[in-house]
Amino acid sequence: MSTIPEYPGVQLVQQSFPRVSALLVKYASRKINTKLAALGAHLCAFAEETSSFSDGIKRALERDRRIDRLLSQVEQVICFQDTSVQTIAKYPTLRKVAAAQSFVEDTEAGGVSGLFGLDTFFWGDNSQASSSLATNIKKAVSKRRIDYDSLFEILDLCSEITAKDELVESTDLDANSRYEDVSDYTKRAKEVRKILANHALCSCTDAENPANTRHRARLRLKPVYSADDHHQLRFDMLFSATLNPLQGGTLNWQEVQILLSTRKASKGKTIHFAGDPVPQRQGAEEHHGQMSIQDSKIVDSLCELIIGNYGSVLYFKVIQQRLTVLLDPPGPSHLGNSFAAQVGLRLGDILERFDMRYGMRPVLAYTIAKAVWLHYDSDWMSVATSSDDIFFMGEEDDGDTNYFCKPYLSTDIHTEFQQREPECRQVIGMMHRYPRVLALGIVLVEIATRQHIYFESHPSTWTPKYANEVLTTLRKSLQNESFQEDCHFPRYKLAAAKCLDPILFKNAPFNPGRPEENLEARRTILHDEIVEPLRKLIEGTGWDAEFDEMERTAMVPRHREREPLKHLPANRVPKAGSEMNPLSSLESYKKSRWIEQVSQLNHMVRKDKKQGTKSSRIKLAILDTGYDTNAPTFDIPSRSKNITWHDFVSNSIHPVDTDGHGTHLLTLLLKLEVQADIFVARITENSQSLKTAEINVAQAIHKAAHEWDVDFISLSFGFPHHVKGIRDAINDAVHHKDGAITILAAANNDGFNSWEMFPANLGDKVISIRGTNEDGAFDPRFNPPMSSSESVFGTLGVDVHSDWIGHELSRSMSGCSVATPIALSIAVMVLKYASNRTDHFSPQDLRLLKTRRGIFELFKEISIPAGNERHYLSPFELFKLREDVRLARLKSALGRHPERLGA
Repeated sequence: MSTIPEYPGVQLVQQSFPRVSALLVKYASRKINTKLAALGAHLCAFAEETSSFSDGIKRALERDRRIDRLLSQVEQVICFQDTSVQTIAKYPTLRKVAAAQSFVEDTEAGGVSGLFGLDTFFWGDNSQASSSLATNIKKAVSKRRIDYDSLFEILDLCSEITAKDELVESTDLDANSRYEDVSDYTKRAKEVRKILANHALCSCTDAENPANTRHRARLRLKPVYSADDHHQLRFDMLFSATLNPLQGGTLNWQEVQILLSTRKASKGKTIHFAGDPVPQRQGAEEHHGQMSIQDSKIVDSLCELIIGNYGSVLYFKVIQQRLTVLLDPPGPSHLGNSFAAQVGLRLGDILERFDMRYGMRPVLAYTIAKAVWLHYDSDWMSVATSSDDIFFMGEEDDGDTNYFCKPYLSTDIHTEFQQREPECRQVIGMMHRYPRVLALGIVLVEIATRQHIYFESHPSTWTPKYANEVLTTLRKSLQNESFQEDCHFPRYKLAAAKCLDPILFKNAPFNPGRPEENLEARRTILHDEIVEPLRKLIEGTGWDAEFDEMERTAMVPRHREREPLKHLPANRVPKAGSEMNPLSSLESYKKSRWIEQVSQLNHMVRKDKKQGTKSSRIKLAILDTGYDTNAPTFDIPSRSKNITWHDFVSNSIHPVDTDGHGTHLLTLLLKLEVQADIFVARITENSQSLKTAEINVAQAIHKAAHEWDVDFISLSFGFPHHVKGIRDAINDAVHHKDGAITILAAANNDGFNSWEMFPANLGDKVISIRGTNEDGAFDPRFNPPMSSSESVFGTLGVDVHSDWIGHELSRSMSGCSVATPIALSIAVMVLKYASNRTDHFSPQDLRLLKTRRGIFELFKEISIPAGNERHYLSPFELFKLREDVRLARLKSALGRHPERLGA
């Protein structure tokens, strides 16, 4: 398939840099800034230079992400810090500059006009949009400290790639081999498959069941397939060291990388398979060490290597259509991953049992759709690929088994056992006759709705009536609101709809007498109508820059079993939409999703700890009615290991809660996956005895600060009047911790009928928390009048489910008391995120962030203004931002701390 190459990064440089250059030069001349003027000149020169670049040079710039680094740094120079458009696409300011109407300087009145001489200079008009953008660019250029050295360095790197790439252009490489050449990948993948089949004879015998005499194989599916700097394509695979692992028993996986050069075969120390002649030395080939007979070892089959249990990656290389094993690893990473001794989880299981970070679902859908296109009608995918054929492997880490967004295709390299199905079913009355494309459509719907769809048989065996009912249901499902937010895009729905379109291949129909006829045309349609819309979605949202980060981010286990989206037995299909939402109401579903998404983010922050980073654990105290260890949340033993208990009511050495309120709040924190050591202080039996619990509260605050050395204290209660003993305890705690402690307290649950409760109204020592619904609207019941002009914060506090005591396993609660631990979990999440990045935040920075003012400024930075100095607190928008923008927002909050302002 031939397509016109697209180089989005280079195109954006050509469209935006001349305009940016003119702006910088003009502004520099007024400020007499020679460095800024030089930067502007260099940007203009580079933009002009790109017009003469060959496709090879442009590919190299895009492949090496040098152009991305350059665009990112220029964006930082001209982008005003507080902009939300960065959640939508990369380089929003550069894109706006490129999309402006014209580039005409207004020479009337002897020069440019408008805001600092730039408005009409850029756009030839004085529109409000132009003025607003120019204002922001002026603020950015005038206030930001520009890293000129870094900018000039990346400009030089982008220019230096020219000579290197011209050399590549003159070689016998395919024009796209340095970039992502999918046509070459498809050809090489078929070659690898054939070679593996030739060496698949297994020496492990099972006379009673010959079908067991084989090792299962898994092929890693990726969003990008490209040759490395040695012009090699890499195929990542897993082979089971145990025969037929689906039968159970102890299971080990051997990780394998198969390298296939797009140039002449390379040589190195190798192990050769029996019967294969030793490759002879040739001329200029890639170097992996000089090969000799003494360095090689002959083995009988692939099986002997797979069962070796090496604890490291095996590197295979295809040389002259023969498979060899390198003794010297081609790279520094040789240990591989610690895969759990399990079969793995199917995609359907992952969708039902785990949550994914924002953007991971469409990336996964794109990855699978791309694989179906690449391997369409090949031996890798000889049958329709469903969610039961895609596996995710557990990886061991500190005693936990984590699952990452690394899908593997389950495949059988033993051709004698391989199943094949026709590409098109010749069945009368069947609307959609292409089972592989239909199966892909089902997978896209499953991913978007994050729920597995159950069938009792394979799509290739469905009767026309059943297949038509399934198709009708799926097509109607595209119209409802069950798609997740990151899949709720027109391009995603378009791709899914095309998979479910019975006449997708009407211009390239299947000929049963000549199956190969129009095959490539059908693959082209599959790409253009399904894969390409998903690619544009990924690129337009900027998720393509997060592939590596997504692969390193563990998926988050759900805290409750969820009803399947819909069960489709052989003879029944539910009416469209009747079971698409597993919960009884959209409102309760949205609240549950809100909690799960915060839990997901907390889990990701924990797993996102940078290698080599050392940070102390955050500590928090929750003062309430205690907790009940028989609550369902504690069915997982690890949930209790970071909890410290003290009873100020009855001195019980074991946790106790006779009310339920404290159990609800503590298990809510645990379900939110808050990453902290938790200290529980029982200060009252119930709300009635709270009136006489003032001494207990004061003593608990003292213990939390002096003995437990906590960073946060959560108070989901209050008093109608000031209590001197509690106020003194709070002042003492702040003094003892040198300010590095934050106390969050519930505001009130009586609306405007009464003011904020004590101690929430201690403005300079405590942060008051109000309650909102799941959409961020402040609930009148949980939004008392403000005690001062300072901003106040609210978060989810309406109909929040969590554990309860006794036979009532769970209960829904509303109020500021529920919102308080949720706000606390957000504070801990952001603080943990910052502490994981010691290259950006010093110990002193983290100390300031732990103060009441530090958390206040963090809350203000990441929250959404709701009017009247009220701010809706949620972490979602912050973690949709790019990493650099996210860090800038947190540093901005830190910069507003009085100690920083004073400096």
